[in-house]
Amino acid sequence: MATLSTLPPRVLGRAAFQVLAGLTGAGPQSAKELYRGAPYGVGYFVGVWLP
Repeated sequence: MATLSTLPPRVLGRAAFQVLAGLTGAGPQSAKELYRGAPYGVGYFVGVWLP
């Protein structure tokens, strides 16, 4: 989570990521990737993250 708190200001949504990083503490208890793909050149990621 320390990495999220040091994101450069130009990163879109940086404030939201920093708030989430502060709320979660050390890291997730579990994380699971459900889908990752790039159909038609657009990247998508779907996952579940449990703090």
